[in-house]
Amino acid sequence: MFSDSFFYKKILKIKSAAPIKQEIVSEAVVMYTSAPNIEEAKNIASTLVRGKLAACVNIIPQVVSVFEWDGKIDNSDEILLMIKVRSDYSLHY
Repeated sequence: MFSDSFFYKKILKIKSAAPIKQEIVSEAVVMYTSAPNIEEAKNIASTLVRGKLAACVNIIPQVVSVFEWDGKIDNSDEILLMIKVRSDYSLHY
């Protein structure tokens, strides 16, 4: 479930931070992630927008990801999420 994921817990930490003052204008940041299917993509998007952690999430179907796994080149059909947030909400690793 999305609510148990590392990403969700990291976002909750950001959400609990002190709010910025209204006179400060934040820059927009676009973050990308993928989901294995459309249902999970909609769940992630709804959770982010409902929690006011993203202004908008675009769901882009039928993305093919190419990656190395266990020493072999592989690929997978995925759903791309384009998440638009204020720069002060973006995740810093």
